[in-house]
Amino acid sequence: MRVAVVIDRWAPSRGGAERATADFARHLAASGDEVLVYAMSAEHGAPGEFRRMPRPARPRGPQERAFARAAVRAARADRCDAVVAIRHAEDCDAYWPHGGLHAATLAAGEASKGPLRVVSRALHGASVKHRAFLSMERRALEGGARVVWCVSDLVRREIVAAHPACAARIEVHPNGVDTDAFSPHVRAERRAGVRSRLRLPDAPVLVFAGTPLRLKGWPVLLRALPRVEGRWHLLAVGPTRVPAPLRSRVTLAPRQDPRDLWAAADLLVQPTWRDPCPLATLEAAACGVPCVTTSANGACASGVPPGDADAFAAAVSRALASPPRPAAVRSRGDWLAGLRASLATS
Repeated sequence: MRVAVVIDRWAPSRGGAERATADFARHLAASGDEVLVYAMSAEHGAPGEFRRMPRPARPRGPQERAFARAAVRAARADRCDAVVAIRHAEDCDAYWPHGGLHAATLAAGEASKGPLRVVSRALHGASVKHRAFLSMERRALEGGARVVWCVSDLVRREIVAAHPACAARIEVHPNGVDTDAFSPHVRAERRAGVRSRLRLPDAPVLVFAGTPLRLKGWPVLLRALPRVEGRWHLLAVGPTRVPAPLRSRVTLAPRQDPRDLWAAADLLVQPTWRDPCPLATLEAAACGVPCVTTSANGACASGVPPGDADAFAAAVSRALASPPRPAAVRSRGDWLAGLRASLATS
């Protein structure tokens, strides 16, 4: 197959959607397929054959629509057998919205700012750029995309609720994990060295990692921690400041190999306002680290309501007293093979 990928910037080092897409591009290449990437920029070493698309000289909303249409036209002109759209596009073979329904993402962002901001958004509406994204997404979900790949059942449910006619074209493909790189064995090998390097105390270690901080629930966690019962110490990657009363029980660390984080961890804490299928949850689980999170985390079957610091503190206290079993994860090989099989038949 000759496969086109449409994305704004081809930068796998940013993580998230770009990293997952790069894994898929490498899998396609290893399977003998040709991968062409249509984007405005690309970082050195990114997989696939990069086709630079100029940024249209238009206002932001029309610019977003013009870029998507030009990229898809270029892919069709290059005789690609399938077009995979990571960003919003009205016409593609597979639409892969890693962030889920755009309206749900906007709503979660506003909810994390407090009720006054939710009212403000309702009164003033989305920006021109976001209105363009919402329009393109609606076109894709209501017929422009032959198949829609959802990263979790959470995303499937929200799309079906907003666009019922799309249900028959939805496939759920939860992100996969390299179970050789992330495993209880790897965690055990690294644990003592990492905890010594980070000077962590002899106490159960909670790990928080991620940005943007507000959307990931950092303010909620700060409210919850004083109410957590028992011994604990927090290792936080992303934040740069901690309130004075908590400083003796929190270690701030720079971004690093996630395997070191899960080696140090006894419990992952994710009080997120929205995370369709976070790799952190899956990689930690593959290493044997359980997670306390919210119902807005698509990688977990259950969780507390987003924004509820009391409920989150109680859930962490219970997990420290009786650690839950980590969630089951899908291997990266099975995940990528499933995506390619879907593309071949779409």
